[in-house]
Formats: sequence, structure tokens, C-alpha cells
Amino acid sequence: MSISQQELDTIVGPMFDEFDANKNGFLEEKEITQLVGRVCEPLKLPLPSNEEILARFDKNNDNKLSRNEFKDLVMELSKQANPSS
Repeated sequence: MSISQQELDTIVGPMFDEFDANKNGFLEEKEITQLVGRVCEPLKLPLPSNEEILARFDKNNDNKLSRNEFKDLVMELSKQANPSS
């Protein structure tokens, strides 16, 4: 089952805000590490490194994730958790 855009927006906003500890509007290295562990471990997904995440999802190469970049990451994790969608 694929996640809808509305479901994605409902998930991403609060999750991003929760992990953006310094409230600067970006997820930085420590915040990404905490987020990935919290999301991947219960789903039994492999834990990608920050380098892997940033290489794939940090579109402007500023070494942090914006809300839109984070949305892409959540979408990818959703696909990995539900490979038959």
C-alpha cells in the first residue's frame, strides 16, 4: 500500500518538528542519527549512515536536510517498509 501525499504531509510535519531539536528548520547530523534510529529499528530496516542519507537526499549539498528533502527520505523509508506497494 502506497502512502498518499496527504498522509505523507501529516507524518512529515510533526516528525520533522520533533527531531529539529534546535528549531532551525533543518535536520543536522545528530538529529538525522536520532531520527533514523527511531524510524528504522522498529521497522527492522537497515540503518543507513548519515553520509548515505545526505548523499542521496541532500539535494543542495549543505550537509543537512530541509523539510522537503526529509519528505523524500520518509517516502523512501515507506517504500522499504512496504516493498509490495
